[in-house]
Amino acid sequence: MNTMGNNYVELLALVYFKDKGKEYDFSELRYILGLTQFQLDELISSLFEKNYLEYIDYEMHLSEKGLSYIKQEQALKHEYKSDEKHLSVIHKEKAISLDTIYVPKKFDRKI
Repeated sequence: MNTMGNNYVELLALVYFKDKGKEYDFSELRYILGLTQFQLDELISSLFEKNYLEYIDYEMHLSEKGLSYIKQEQALKHEYKSDEKHLSVIHKEKAISLDTIYVPKKFDRKI
């Protein structure tokens, strides 16, 4: 990944930590950024080396330097939006009976 790409990924990760606070989830972050576990470990290490992240009471937090970096890059207005709200809504009128076999869309039934 080139330097510009690294900076963008760093910025996205920092915005994630800003918005999630103590509720961060490495699996979620790895999924959002499309990284392998090794790449995520390297990214987190890099953010600590640059003092963008810090530990407070054994939990990771965005540091003042990290927040300043987000402001400098004009990314403060960006935020992480979870689909969690949309996923937790169940529309009873659209629900199928539990006795009906559910076949996912584009499921190939050929054996």
